[in-house]
Amino acid sequence: MRSDITERLIALGPLINEICTIAGVPGLSLGVSYKGETIHRLNYGYKDVEKQQPAEPDTAYGIGSITKCFTAMAICQLISKAAIPQLPIEKSSDISYENYLQKSIFGPLQLTKTTADHGCIPSDLIAKSYTVLDGGSFSLLPQPKAQDGTIMGPAQGILSTVNDMLKYSNSLLQALSDEKSSPLKNAKSQLSGHISTAKSILESYYGLGFFRHQLPGTITGTGINGAFVKKLPVITPRGGARFVISHPDSSLVVLTNSIGWADPSVWIGHIIVKALVDTPNQVDILQYVREAAENHKNSYPNLQKPFDEARSNETKSSPAEEDVGTYRNEKSGFLVEIRAKTDGTIQVAFQGLDSQVWDLTHYENDTFHWLSSRDEQAKRARFTYPFSPGFFKIIIKRNSEGHIYSLCWSQDASIPADEQCFSKVEMAEGKYGIQKIM
Repeated sequence: MRSDITERLIALGPLINEICTIAGVPGLSLGVSYKGETIHRLNYGYKDVEKQQPAEPDTAYGIGSITKCFTAMAICQLISKAAIPQLPIEKSSDISYENYLQKSIFGPLQLTKTTADHGCIPSDLIAKSYTVLDGGSFSLLPQPKAQDGTIMGPAQGILSTVNDMLKYSNSLLQALSDEKSSPLKNAKSQLSGHISTAKSILESYYGLGFFRHQLPGTITGTGINGAFVKKLPVITPRGGARFVISHPDSSLVVLTNSIGWADPSVWIGHIIVKALVDTPNQVDILQYVREAAENHKNSYPNLQKPFDEARSNETKSSPAEEDVGTYRNEKSGFLVEIRAKTDGTIQVAFQGLDSQVWDLTHYENDTFHWLSSRDEQAKRARFTYPFSPGFFKIIIKRNSEGHIYSLCWSQDASIPADEQCFSKVEMAEGKYGIQKIM
């Protein structure tokens, strides 16, 4: 059986390369294990496009939200030791997040190239981060700052390799059947479904860092692709019966240095799972990858059209200097600054951060927008998901006397619009303006 699986995996090589090309991803590393032994590895493209350095099994990638798997396991371990689960990991263990992981997970499992402290791995071993532009070229992004010691570190700050992630996934599977001899505790709880992600009689859950799917079904709806593909492909195991792994013995890891136009990790995961369960149904996976890539590229032009059509023509705003100031949402504490430029135009600075400054263009009346091209958004490391037109609008509000008292920015469709307004902050001398909140 193992040889049959390996042959099927090797045969996927050309298809995986084509998926990466269509999806617009510069580098990728993957590995598959069966009964605790690695049976297949594949590397595509470059970890460093500028230097043409190829991706390798020991290339360290930012694993993003997979970091939550390690954080959840750390909490599971502390609970098993009767530590107080309501406290942060540092408070419960009296050591830093990174040091706890090294002591309790990375070290015992010999994950030698996995860390939340990015300085622990030589920079030439770390895959550089890229975004793909509409013309197909890659634009280098700054390395994410989330790591040990930052607020987002436990959510997305870990670096790891395919080899290390295979070790971890194998250890996690082993802990399901023999927890006593494993440093990984409460694995069953971590791998259980906690939050439903689809209306279905079959399992489709998320919880504690993992998505859990039951076959026949789709596994490609996570990430960006569900927003760009009308109908996702289904995996049906041979015989058509529900695929239930009571004693799981296989794991796969796919790491990339870009989401690209059509996040390839889920498409590659789809075809690898198909190979593992030997499904008889044939699916043209490239059709779905092309659909996702094209719809992603077209999402901003498609957004721009209704955006322009809804605009009232020949309206003017008041002088820009009247809009300048700091605005605060009283409920969330979130800040929006409106800044003046020397050329008479204005900018918005979310949270007052220089890294989150966008030029504002007059839209209509007292409404401005910060909508730019997909390329511009991508170069600044923003997720280029299809947002609603209102997300990019800043609406200045005036009282009956014509004085500006607030602005509205509807950035969250789940929150009523009137709860997404920001009051203008009055400075000590009774004037409005930029105020630095300490």
